[in-house]
Amino acid sequence: TLSEARNELVNLYYKKEEMELQKENSAYEAPSIKRQAEINYEKAVRA
Repeated sequence: TLSEARNELVNLYYKKEEMELQKENSAYEAPSIKRQAEINYEKAVRA
């Protein structure tokens, strides 16, 4: 239904925002953790 689709879009927006914050927060972590945060962010953007 339309309301389910709208909720899905809202959830995707928040997931993308959450992944972006994780990416920013990983700036001071080990390179592998930083890279994993970047990968998660890219996946969230593509979804």
